[in-house]
Amino acid sequence: LILPFKADLLTLGLISSVSSLISFAMIIYFAFRREPNLRINLKLANRRTAKIILNYGFFSFLIIIATRVSYYSDNTVIGIFGSAEEITYFAIGAICVEFLRRIVGALTTVIMPVASSLESQGSKESIARLLTQGAKYSFMIILPASVILLIMGRTLLSVWIGPEYAARSFIILAVLLIPQIYSLSQFTTEEILLGTARHKLFSLVTVAEALSNLIL
Repeated sequence: LILPFKADLLTLGLISSVSSLISFAMIIYFAFRREPNLRINLKLANRRTAKIILNYGFFSFLIIIATRVSYYSDNTVIGIFGSAEEITYFAIGAICVEFLRRIVGALTTVIMPVASSLESQGSKESIARLLTQGAKYSFMIILPASVILLIMGRTLLSVWIGPEYAARSFIILAVLLIPQIYSLSQFTTEEILLGTARHKLFSLVTVAEALSNLIL
């Protein structure tokens, strides 16, 4: 296969950037198509609204950065204090947990706008019901998948990458997965906190978690 361009990291970065821009453009297009009366006018902006948006965005940004540090800094730390070989063993075990996180995250993303809508209606009972039902169904999704990985994970890894890697990577998979069973079931809580703009304390806890993880 002859590529019309040089396959390097810069090209990969450009492809990723262009793909993201196209995705954002499509979101804007469908937003205006869905809501024909939607208008963007700088005259409608005011300091009060800007302050609300910046305050909300700042703590949301902290959550995003802290989450990245918690889940994606480990390979860097291992590379500094260990070896590239150890990164491979860790990454194989961690990627299985990451797949579960993405599945549950995709399923619970819809909860945030629902929580925002219920908050605007002042329906606290509905928000409480959304929290309990969302956590229940998230747990029902994550628990069977986690049990399967804990029971059959070594076999699955052996088929995927071979028994030599599977033996060490499965231990890492189990260590990372067990606490995530509870954490993933609480994705609903995070979405509701974001949807109701009550995520300030949560963002600070997430930052503390990320720093603790990095230091340890």
